[in-house]
Amino acid sequence: MRKVYLLTGLMALASLAYAENNSKWTGQIVPRVEIEDLNNYGKDEAHPTWVTKITGNLKYKDHPNWTFIYELRKDEYNTTHLFDNVDGNTKYRVYPGIKYSRKVTDKLTLGLALRDRWQLLENSKEETQWKVNSWRLIPNFSYQITNKLEVHTQVMFYKDIFYDRSPEKSAKQRNLTGYEIYSGFTYRFAPGCFFLADYWEESNDFEHDNLGDDKSKHQQIRPTLSLKVSEKNTVEFYGRFQILNGEMKRDNEGKVGTKYERERDRYGVDFIHRFSPNFILNVGVATEPNVKVKNYDGKVSKYDWFYYTGRIVYKF
Repeated sequence: MRKVYLLTGLMALASLAYAENNSKWTGQIVPRVEIEDLNNYGKDEAHPTWVTKITGNLKYKDHPNWTFIYELRKDEYNTTHLFDNVDGNTKYRVYPGIKYSRKVTDKLTLGLALRDRWQLLENSKEETQWKVNSWRLIPNFSYQITNKLEVHTQVMFYKDIFYDRSPEKSAKQRNLTGYEIYSGFTYRFAPGCFFLADYWEESNDFEHDNLGDDKSKHQQIRPTLSLKVSEKNTVEFYGRFQILNGEMKRDNEGKVGTKYERERDRYGVDFIHRFSPNFILNVGVATEPNVKVKNYDGKVSKYDWFYYTGRIVYKF
């Protein structure tokens, strides 16, 4: 796993070298740091989760319809500060893929992506807790109704296969099939300003040796308002509002019925500064206040979730 992680990282860095030395290559690379801080009411407080991530894409100008996409991610749980993960778990993710996109008419664009996501969780002793491989097939389309209004839809079909699990994890983690849907519109009402609204849905069916009908479902409305306040600065406000009972999981292992219902709305703002067209800085903050989780016996637990992020976008 670590060899694959390193190899994909070298490919990401090599994309910059190719871009500088060969004018036929273009794309972008985005290093990112995230902090996820949890406030558990009535429970022991954990240190934040530190996430370091590199995402990007690479194109060859002679074949503009094809794009290589990649993500490298490392999550350090229960960590006082970055790269000091002594007591918590560490998760690694490698997520390469390739996308084909074609403009069918002046207004209609169709696309299809294939991605393979590998993840590995290690404890503080560097012992593997589990590995999972997920194949993902992602068709999408966009249609430009007017110069200002565009509609779009993306569907992601995936299959997660767990293996190399520790004994305590084997009883809890099962293979699954699922899908995600993003469907909505973008309205550009002024230069550099737009309003985007998506319906998002995620659904998983879990495999089980003896019992069926184990599944989870989560549905949200996701609006974003982007305002260009000056030539170099933009402010984006966004939300994640749960609908249709929020996040629900049905699990027949031991009991029949809903395992949990989770109410969680998110609010956030991003500040974007363009040093140049090819070099952009983005910092943001978000929160999920008063998240409520209801389990089998009706007991409700609450927590607050805070999220801070910083990233650099380099285009070439």
